[in-house]
Amino acid sequence: MLNYKLARSEFQPLGISSRSLNALVSRNICTRNDLGQFTEHEIARIPGIGAASLAKLRAYLRKELPSEAGLDEAPRGVTVQFQPASIQAIESWAKDQEGITSRAEAVRRLVDLGLKSDSKKS
Repeated sequence: MLNYKLARSEFQPLGISSRSLNALVSRNICTRNDLGQFTEHEIARIPGIGAASLAKLRAYLRKELPSEAGLDEAPRGVTVQFQPASIQAIESWAKDQEGITSRAEAVRRLVDLGLKSDSKKS
């Protein structure tokens, strides 16, 4: 029930159908971060997600991207595997950061920091 309430507060303002909302919750997709873990193709294949809801979710992801990123498409999923020591280091780093709610968000931030650092060296 808690997942449903969380998902409803996150996605209902987008105007997606109750059926689509239930489909997202059935896959434990309750927040934007959860949604960002899946590709558009994967979301489209969830039974109960219609074309109209998919378009609204796509627009939601695009709107939430930082404007300075210069991206004109929704985030795409990438599967990465880490050694246990790396996972522990990522989680340890994330605990000291503000606004990081998932390991995936921590990895995204670390990649962004690394890319920014690398561009300053050039």
